[in-house]
Amino acid sequence: MKVLTPRLAADIEDHLSCFVSGVPRPFTRFLLRRFGNKSLRGAEIGFGYGDNAENMLKTLNMKRLYCIDPFIMQPYYEGEQLMSGHADAELNKYAQLKRDSRVTFVKLPSEQGFKELPKNLDFVYIDGNHEYNFVLKDLRGAFSVVKSGGFVGGHDFTIDYQSRVIRAVLEFASEIRQVPVIEMPDFWFVKR
Repeated sequence: MKVLTPRLAADIEDHLSCFVSGVPRPFTRFLLRRFGNKSLRGAEIGFGYGDNAENMLKTLNMKRLYCIDPFIMQPYYEGEQLMSGHADAELNKYAQLKRDSRVTFVKLPSEQGFKELPKNLDFVYIDGNHEYNFVLKDLRGAFSVVKSGGFVGGHDFTIDYQSRVIRAVLEFASEIRQVPVIEMPDFWFVKR
């Protein structure tokens, strides 16, 4: 019995591709469509293992990428789970990105990190602490450093984070009177 049509299989593969290392996330693909080869300056809140930063640098014409995370290459908690120990591949990726002249690491909490950034970035991508109050603070902070016509986006707009990420994004949308663009699992706003 045939379960998946070719179209459904392609849709599923496209949706899940953002979870696979080496494939740009929907927000990055949107920025590429929107800006093409224009030189960009942006920031990522939450470095993690560096996969998304690496994809942005490969996909976009980045003049500068600020990676803001107080726990870069250090153990941290994600909910109840301790995220510790990095494989050699992640250490090598961090070392490679650290040598990239386009990358600036800011080892501070995002609230303090925003104060270190220029106030005219093309975009900020939020994938840091997923708790409601942190996501809301990150959205507000990101809007303070993105120029008019720039974009603030983020990750994990999914049912798993309904009471945290989704709630914060929708509350922020109400504050700025915009409807976010949703391309699962990412979301984004334009600063007017």
